[in-house]
Amino acid sequence: MRWTARFALLMIALGGTQAGAQDNPLKFAIRLSPEAAARPVSGRLLVMMTNAPAKTEDIRAGFGGIEGAAVYTAAMEVTNWIPGRQVTLNPDTLAYPAPFSQAPKGAWQAMALLDVDHSFARSEEGPGDIKSAVLALQDVDPSKAGSISLTLTVVNPAESLQPPAGMKVARLQSRILSAFMGRPVTMEAGIALPPSAARNPGRKYPVVLHVPGFGTPPAQAMGLSPWTLQMVYRRGANGSEPEMVHVFLDPNTPLGHAAFANSVNNGPWGDALVREYIPYLEKRFPIIASPRARFLTGHSSGGWSALWLQVAYPDAFNGVWATGPDPVDFRAFCGVNLASSPPENFYRKPDQTTRNLVRMSGRPVMSMQDFCRYEQVAGDYGGQMASFDAVFSPRGEDGRPMRLFDRQTGAVDPAVARAWVKYDISRLLTTNWPRLAPKLKGKLHVICGAEDNFHLNEAVALLKETMRALHSDAVVEIVPGRDHMNLYSGGLYDRIIREMAERNGVPRH
Repeated sequence: MRWTARFALLMIALGGTQAGAQDNPLKFAIRLSPEAAARPVSGRLLVMMTNAPAKTEDIRAGFGGIEGAAVYTAAMEVTNWIPGRQVTLNPDTLAYPAPFSQAPKGAWQAMALLDVDHSFARSEEGPGDIKSAVLALQDVDPSKAGSISLTLTVVNPAESLQPPAGMKVARLQSRILSAFMGRPVTMEAGIALPPSAARNPGRKYPVVLHVPGFGTPPAQAMGLSPWTLQMVYRRGANGSEPEMVHVFLDPNTPLGHAAFANSVNNGPWGDALVREYIPYLEKRFPIIASPRARFLTGHSSGGWSALWLQVAYPDAFNGVWATGPDPVDFRAFCGVNLASSPPENFYRKPDQTTRNLVRMSGRPVMSMQDFCRYEQVAGDYGGQMASFDAVFSPRGEDGRPMRLFDRQTGAVDPAVARAWVKYDISRLLTTNWPRLAPKLKGKLHVICGAEDNFHLNEAVALLKETMRALHSDAVVEIVPGRDHMNLYSGGLYDRIIREMAERNGVPRH
């Protein structure tokens, strides 16, 4: 049946390609197969097109894209799409990096995808999404290709949240968050217990709270993977790692990454974690119910979250190891100085040159403006910049997070920038240092690569200067030759766990 479906798709596509003789710009006629949906569905409909020379079974967009090839993405919203019906997507209306009709003539591959839960901007293709087969288009001129037909036939399987042996899942309907949202909100995490816990039912252990980065799918965020067992459980079993309980938190919300900060848009995630979820874990699992036995770590958005939790709740934790954190000093928010008056433009430097956001091996690969243009195509909410708005911004009159900057011009709204100030960790430390200094003694560790792919090292460098000026014992390191992706190469994870254990006096078993 799969081969029959693919053959039918090919015949339809050939007919669509022939329609290009009408000299009309490329459009996509997309049908929702009744076999893929039993009832009307809504979501964000995307088409991705690549000129990658090798045949691919799936097309991935984003700043990584496909190495050495162009990836075009177009999108539109669909509501109550009836199975069997066809909709037309004009890939010139909302597209990245350009309208499809401007793509060069040649061989292309195209795929349609319906993002049913609007999570594409956060983590791209996911469970429950419905997609077409990848269609090969030979010798196509997008400026006059006419209509190309695609059919959504494949439903991505549900994400497996079954924990492997040695792990458990802890879910709690949060009273605090549910009251804020006016609907049930569940907090969840994957729990890796020390190997000796089964043999010593009365023994309790220190706990490490891990916060994943932006866009990490729930199952991966919760550590339900062989990597977790290898890095945590099995290494503890052979004595190469101090025995501790590892908690892998899921920070995903419809608006992006919760960051475990109290937010007027996402809700009081920090309070819910500290006052509700951690006590719940300490009752259910063999965890020492004391701040001295609680440690935090995380990378990227997880690094910012972990550092924020330690600073915002200084008495609740005994140390943080934040790596490659999102901007910890808003004088360098991915290169933008939000503290200047007026705040700098997000897309242009003061000298009016283009502001880079993503670099690989020191080479610029995506500007801030291009990143935001892609995010607008990927989804109206839930993307990285939109996620920052959800955490840091006030709520607008339309009920949605106010945008820090205009997505067309890059101009920053000064009023929104002022509202962001209370989430500037460096400023928070400076302003409250007389009170925080004794509470944070020996607890702060921030590590970032000197070549961070998103320029996050610039904010870490400012934090380092701030900590030095405050005569803090905080350890703030900028590692030469490392970037956002390879920071953990060379044993950083082992070092972090060892330092946590030494601070708490945890012996190797």
